[in-house]
Amino acid sequence: MSDNIEFYVSTISDDPKLIFEHLPIFKDYGLSGIHFDVMDGIFVPRLGLYPELLKSIKDSSDFPIEVHLMLSNPDKYIKTFMEAGAQRILVHFESLTDPHKTLKLISNLGLESCLVLNPETEIRSIGEFIAETDSVMLMAIKPGIPGHTFIPETFEKLKNLKNWMNVLKPEMRIGVDGGVTFNNAKKLSENGADWLICGSGTIFKPGANLADNILKLNNIFMT
Repeated sequence: MSDNIEFYVSTISDDPKLIFEHLPIFKDYGLSGIHFDVMDGIFVPRLGLYPELLKSIKDSSDFPIEVHLMLSNPDKYIKTFMEAGAQRILVHFESLTDPHKTLKLISNLGLESCLVLNPETEIRSIGEFIAETDSVMLMAIKPGIPGHTFIPETFEKLKNLKNWMNVLKPEMRIGVDGGVTFNNAKKLSENGADWLICGSGTIFKPGANLADNILKLNNIFMT
């Protein structure tokens, strides 16, 4: 894949019956890791995946795994998903009562941390927590609602975040989740994204097999 950006597979976008058949394909075609969505039906209006599935994925591959906790009380579940195989924990800034405490918990467990911002959340809201997080992710759709389309204002928000981090913390990695397509992936990279969550708009897009979709995504970054 491209040296300039990482692509993480959105597990929740995969066919549940085929996840384990697809893992070797993801590996053979150079994808970067697994993005694992956990939802409680409270913080977002949908239920997501569970730690036993994560453990099975971890036992079946050596992919890096990040766990996206779209939960009303994420602190309660961080250790559970660490034990199941997560290396990076993504928590929504909007769900945290004490971001300092949550980020310290993640760090103390030896995990990478990522603060996730919903579309309506201003990037400056996380200013006092930048030193404590390893990365930041922008949601480009309203989280937990299938079928929502990409929010175009994400490009400007991403560019502003990248410029801010270039001054404040140049090593900060930035991700984008939601609505990533073949048409916008490269522009997201050009505006500052270091990794993209790829699902129904790219890797699992109907009309082609996984290998062809992954090659198409890679080829976009070769031109």
